[in-house]
Amino acid sequence: MKRFTKRFIFADRLIGSSETKGKNVKKAICFLGLAALMMTAALPAEAKKRQRTTYQPVPTYISVTDLATPVQAALSAKAKGRNVIVIFDIDNTLLTMPQDLGSDTWFNWQRSQDDSDDAFDALLRNNTFFLQASTMTPTQADSAALVRQLQAAGIPVYALSARGTALRGATEAALKANGIDLTRAPECGPPLCIRRGDLRDKEIRYAARWVGLKLPAGPYRPVTVSDGVMLVNGQDKGVMLNLLLRSLPARYNDVYFVDDTFHNVENVQNASPRITAKVHPYSYERYWPDAEAFMKDAPRQAKSDEEFARIKASLCAAVRAHICEQ
Repeated sequence: MKRFTKRFIFADRLIGSSETKGKNVKKAICFLGLAALMMTAALPAEAKKRQRTTYQPVPTYISVTDLATPVQAALSAKAKGRNVIVIFDIDNTLLTMPQDLGSDTWFNWQRSQDDSDDAFDALLRNNTFFLQASTMTPTQADSAALVRQLQAAGIPVYALSARGTALRGATEAALKANGIDLTRAPECGPPLCIRRGDLRDKEIRYAARWVGLKLPAGPYRPVTVSDGVMLVNGQDKGVMLNLLLRSLPARYNDVYFVDDTFHNVENVQNASPRITAKVHPYSYERYWPDAEAFMKDAPRQAKSDEEFARIKASLCAAVRAHICEQ
């Protein structure tokens, strides 16, 4: 880098000299062009590829209440020879809780009461307990069949969930119990998945630098990627989707992203211009009416608080558990 800097200084002197300005401008430009060419040649292949990337416009999301809509769109694109991947959220998209307590809606309501970091950490611990203890059901009777239809067509399917990394075992068990097997998905590799187990702030920032993403200050919570399931600990799904796609062995023409939480859809929309594939965001709104009803129903909210208090009191009287530490 020093030798390039010297060339720039030399060229600046050539242009700035009143005696040589006229006849040496071309020489200075040649020096600058040569230096820029040498610097570009020294970049790694991925970085040079980023320089050539043409950013795409922010895509419009599509509202749906049936998972068959994005599935059929992906199948149609595949039939036209496009290389396609489908990314589903899990809670209230592929699977749902049969009760309020511990549900995705309950989680969002709890988070709206206190969005501090300490409260969020406590909420993650509580939600981990309920997701591990509860039996989940499919959001639609044909959820598993739709996933299998995509896989039979040669389309890889991933789950990208806001769940914490401690829920990997429970998440895989819940998917399996509902007939959803994502283990056929391509495995994540570099630049994100450079080690086994949880990927922490260091690995996330390394991958972001490699793909040219500028991340905000502050440590990232751990994420985990394996067997077609990525758990991102409540963090920006737009950023995480970009890192995942850059870390899969294939490059895709089209990405179909389906999520019931509109904030996640917006984050993916905002990230889309920096994703080389064409992103198709779908806002899955099948459970929106019930979520809206819960948010307005104070007695229903109070009932879930009372149920949580009773469970916590009974459990903590008998055993030591992480929910007893609050």
